[in-house]
Amino acid sequence: MVTKVKTIPGRSYDADQRVWRVPDTDDSRALLIELFGDALERWDGRNAGEASEAIGSMVRDLRARNYSPRTIRNYRNCAALFLLWLNEPPSAKNAGRIKDYLVHLHEEKGFAARTVNLHAAAVDFLYRSCAIAPALAGVVRMKEEKSLPKVYTLQETARILTAPKNEKHRLILQLAYGCGLRLSEIIHLKPADIAWDNHLLWVRHGKGAKDRRVMLSPRIIEPLKQYLAARPQNRYVFEGTESGHSVSARTVEKIYENACQTAKVIRKGGIHTLRHSFATHLHEQGTDIRYIQVLLGHANVKTTEIYTHVSNREIAHIKSPIEGLL
Repeated sequence: MVTKVKTIPGRSYDADQRVWRVPDTDDSRALLIELFGDALERWDGRNAGEASEAIGSMVRDLRARNYSPRTIRNYRNCAALFLLWLNEPPSAKNAGRIKDYLVHLHEEKGFAARTVNLHAAAVDFLYRSCAIAPALAGVVRMKEEKSLPKVYTLQETARILTAPKNEKHRLILQLAYGCGLRLSEIIHLKPADIAWDNHLLWVRHGKGAKDRRVMLSPRIIEPLKQYLAARPQNRYVFEGTESGHSVSARTVEKIYENACQTAKVIRKGGIHTLRHSFATHLHEQGTDIRYIQVLLGHANVKTTEIYTHVSNREIAHIKSPIEGLL
């Protein structure tokens, strides 16, 4: 999508809002329709002001309830896509079309049930922020597929973590796996969050705005100390090209992708796969599931219990009843 947008003359990227802006001209509209199809052709722009006002109201409500910037961004984008499809501002009269939109996302756009449910939650919040809640009685969530997380073996993990030649890149991957960090937690990690003497790392404002502690391996401490000692001015542990600003999410994902390629390991997903592997390997070595829950920052142990179904080592040690028959 970004590649297509970059072909539009006069486009610009708003880093604060994380949106692309294009000139409001007939040429731009025609090119957008050519690039993105019927969804844009149906939008004539006459209701743009009211739609923008509705989204603005939703964003203010989200901020008032202290939702995370990522959730606000996701909800805003989902609501904008819905209003683009609807081609009119939200009202009690068109609330019944929400179901049609969700089916459209799943069956025509091929969105997974989990993604459709994110859109449903965003549209639900949009209507409620516009005081049209009674009309939403019929909106339901789509049943999600229950798939197990994909993980790497210990050997594959070791190859990925040692693949980068760049010290910063190695440390990013080693902390992602060694501490079970989410991508956003890697990016926002600060030197003050490291308790060197206690071999602990504080994860501040993790998912759900919760703090938690995780262990910091001695194997990581020394190289991390040396890395930060050479960068005393760092506000974040891992900064980007601009001083005082954290490394971008895309850069971290690219580091991970390159490491998988260098290590000749088939990539099984994004960098979050290292977090899945961390939890699974802890379980395989006998760590109590309740400790794993705390280390991952899960509110409910049922979320953590999925890793008990991923452990290949334990499954391999179970004897099949056929062994006593043949």
